[in-house]
Amino acid sequence: MTKVALFIRDFELGTRIADSLAARGDECVFPDTESEDSQDAKVVIVDLDEVDITRVIGWHQPHQWGASGPGIEPFTAIRQGKWKLIFFHAGKRCQLFNLEEDIGETSDLSVSHPEILKKMQRLLVKWATERDAQPSILSETRTPVSWQFD
Repeated sequence: MTKVALFIRDFELGTRIADSLAARGDECVFPDTESEDSQDAKVVIVDLDEVDITRVIGWHQPHQWGASGPGIEPFTAIRQGKWKLIFFHAGKRCQLFNLEEDIGETSDLSVSHPEILKKMQRLLVKWATERDAQPSILSETRTPVSWQFD
């Protein structure tokens, strides 16, 4: 059995995660409340052998929210197993990462793994359309970004 500890600082989120995992029978450890670092924190022990690597997890940020800089722009991203795809709405750019080998997302593999890129693009479209995710609106044309890839 492979287990990992998740340290969660947000008390409300930590409580929700711990409660749902405890209901499944997973172990939840609450740190010593006298420790300064553990204030408002939970430690959750998760059995990695039970993690569903086929599950698609997604993030959707269709709006520019004020800050600027690299990677801070409208995007949609998904992760399935070790693969993560980021779709930047402006210019319809994609980046593909193998998180098992590159947790820092420093090497874009979209050119060297075109078959994985296409699979992840199909999964992203499916994930976004099933959730009726609102696409970004292009400021130049006032039309929504298309979920379809060429």
